[in-house]
Amino acid sequence: MNATEILNADHEHMLSLIDEVELAEPESGVVFRDPAKFDRLTEALRVHTAIEERVFYPAMRTFDGAAPLVFEACRDHRRIDALLAHLSTIRRSSGRALNRLRELKDHIREHIKDEQEQLIPIARALLGDKALQALGQKMERLTQSRAG
Repeated sequence: MNATEILNADHEHMLSLIDEVELAEPESGVVFRDPAKFDRLTEALRVHTAIEERVFYPAMRTFDGAAPLVFEACRDHRRIDALLAHLSTIRRSSGRALNRLRELKDHIREHIKDEQEQLIPIARALLGDKALQALGQKMERLTQSRAG
């Protein structure tokens, strides 16, 4: 797969994982019905962030129109990382956890939407098929090395 195909597939996977992280009703005292699903989402985000920041974004920074979008995407990653870190330090049954989880889900969805509508079309337009394939191969290697 080329780089944009990998990102699209990853984004679909993230959206699926987000939907699996079920929110319980605050009155029940439980925020995560299945904490393992949240852990899978966290790990998938870690690997996805690595392939974007180490492979895709550096290639896109070279284009004037994409540089501000890459900067904003990196800021999104820092915000998502901060929310994940905060969620790991608070009681997962607290109202604060419920609010942070909702915020995390919204932020991830918005980040994906921005990349799908802005950055990926620029990549398709400005990078040739060969470059997208080469980036895709680098992404796959990094994914394999990080997934273990």
